[in-house]
Amino acid sequence: MKKESLVSSVIWKFLERSSVQVIGLIVQIVLARLIAPSQFGCLSIILVFYNFFDIFVQKGFSSALIRKKELSQHDKDTIFWISLIIAIVASIIIILSAPVIARFYEDLELMLPLRVMALALLISPIYCIYNALLVRGMAFRVIFIRSLLAALLSGTVGIIMALKGFGLWALVFQIIVRNVVLTMVMMIGTDYRIGLSFSKQSFRDVFSFGKNVLMTEVLLYIVKSLQPLLIGKYYSTKDLAYYDRGHTYPDVIMNAMNDTFFSTLLPYFSKIQDDDIAIQQKFTVTTKIMMFFCVPLFFLFAAVSNEFVLSIITDKWIEAVPFLIVFCLYETIFPFQISAKVVLYAKGESKTVFQTEIMKAILSVVLIVITVFLGPLYIATSLIVVRAFNIVMYFHSISKFIDIRPVLKESFKPFISSTLVFVLIFSCPFDIDSPFWMMIIKLISGCILYLGIEALIDKGFILQFVSGVPKRIIQK
Repeated sequence: MKKESLVSSVIWKFLERSSVQVIGLIVQIVLARLIAPSQFGCLSIILVFYNFFDIFVQKGFSSALIRKKELSQHDKDTIFWISLIIAIVASIIIILSAPVIARFYEDLELMLPLRVMALALLISPIYCIYNALLVRGMAFRVIFIRSLLAALLSGTVGIIMALKGFGLWALVFQIIVRNVVLTMVMMIGTDYRIGLSFSKQSFRDVFSFGKNVLMTEVLLYIVKSLQPLLIGKYYSTKDLAYYDRGHTYPDVIMNAMNDTFFSTLLPYFSKIQDDDIAIQQKFTVTTKIMMFFCVPLFFLFAAVSNEFVLSIITDKWIEAVPFLIVFCLYETIFPFQISAKVVLYAKGESKTVFQTEIMKAILSVVLIVITVFLGPLYIATSLIVVRAFNIVMYFHSISKFIDIRPVLKESFKPFISSTLVFVLIFSCPFDIDSPFWMMIIKLISGCILYLGIEALIDKGFILQFVSGVPKRIIQK
């Protein structure tokens, strides 16, 4: 893989993720204006169960496909048929358990949408195999165009249905249409055609790596889902909706960055998996770049959270502001985890990742038990402690391959700059009647301040960007 292709892949993947996430964010903002908070709370409960079973269909085996150096027709067919069997079993489980779930949450309105969403799982195996092959070939420009089309079509359907008064069904069908369209367009122009072959050896090869990835994703999702499930049970659907909205918008931004860097760096690092010196260089550079952009982005978002809610999703969501601030701070350190996880997967250490997530899960459960009766905001705040602990464990795991001290030293500078900017922008008394224009002025001022402070404490890095990076940095 040429160095130029890595830069191109990162750019196209970021365009794909950012454009899709921005469209999704706009659609969610429009839907938040049209649909009651309680309906979003119902969707959150439905998605907890749908996404849990979708992990078994999509995660683990697709990562194994991307990482495998040599890939045969038997490998592809084997993974497809295994995924399809899992999807059928998962759909049946959800359909049969829908009445139990609805009664547990004392809301029979959940039952039918949950069953309809279960049927959407049957198309996941097709998307899984074709998307993995495109990622493996680093065809991110193709993925960008096709994902953009699916986001536009599904968003249009969701908004039209919301305007017609379909409520929860508008949210459900937006997701289903997106998945169907995305699967169909991913198949266009791809060489692979689904066959009937099945190889026990292919299954063993893929499963040896993929089982740990799958268990890691399942564990992550179970722990992540405990918060909304418990809030939905012990508090109101409105409380869950405020928690969900506060989490959704920072999560949209981080998902775009996570998908961009993880999808492009995993195949790249996998090709240099035996060269620890090269991995050290790439790890330091990519982590530095991610922190340079991510830390100020989330600090600024937290600083304008009140103006964002008032001007974008209206004052009926004002109680989501504290959650928005907490989750912005929660996402600032996530790039550390992205880069460390890529290194471990590239080195074939999926078992280490799983063990790390087990320790994180134990701490998460302990903190959930402590905070669940204190209130939803305490639950959200506890996640920051869990993430910090998780990153420490990841860095400990990769320290046997690379030296993490240069990364910590370089990443400390964006935190200093961003903290100063947050304090200045959050406390600055702008006397403007319009929340929207106040938000814009604060964002522009914050960006200028951040770049100014960075130019003072990290002049060399700023000059590198001005004089022709990221290409020069990647080639360094």
